[in-house]
Amino acid sequence: MYPLHPIGGTTRSTYKLSFAGDTEKTLNRYREKSGSAARIDQLSYAYEGNQLLSMTDNAPSSHKDDGIQDGNTSGNDYAYNANGFLTIDLNKGITGVSYNLLDLPEEVNLSDDRELRYFYGPSGNLLIAQYLVPGEDTRVRRYVGDLVFEGNELTEIRHGWGRVLTEGQHRYQYNLTDHPETSSGQ
Repeated sequence: MYPLHPIGGTTRSTYKLSFAGDTEKTLNRYREKSGSAARIDQLSYAYEGNQLLSMTDNAPSSHKDDGIQDGNTSGNDYAYNANGFLTIDLNKGITGVSYNLLDLPEEVNLSDDRELRYFYGPSGNLLIAQYLVPGEDTRVRRYVGDLVFEGNELTEIRHGWGRVLTEGQHRYQYNLTDHPETSSGQ
């Protein structure tokens, strides 16, 4: 395993596999603070088969805010439907996810009564995303091919290498990918 090097830090992972097939994984992440390495995450993951059940952060409280936020500190954090799709994520405040016949998310309910709703075309392409917040106007995003509109305003142009954000000045964001090189056998 190769160590990851996030900005200003390093990562170290270990795995334990029980005979019952359950896996426990730990992940430690460090970041430079005042000239020395500070542990910002000491994450323990519990799996059942290939499904993540819980994540616990045991990092020192003085540096914990710089790492991943553990939104649920007791019991399982995640639940899945019969098809193996996530239905609950207590770390992010997701209290329910419902799926359509194509196994695409239709509705996401959050613990603070916010909702996300998704509408798809017959082939499964995303057409509309709604963001509902109690007491506020519903935000609607429409997807027309590679174009994304909020209301009647073009906000994003997607392409194979990333996207262009059109708010104010055009900003270009690119996807970084690693393409494996092929050998010609010579």
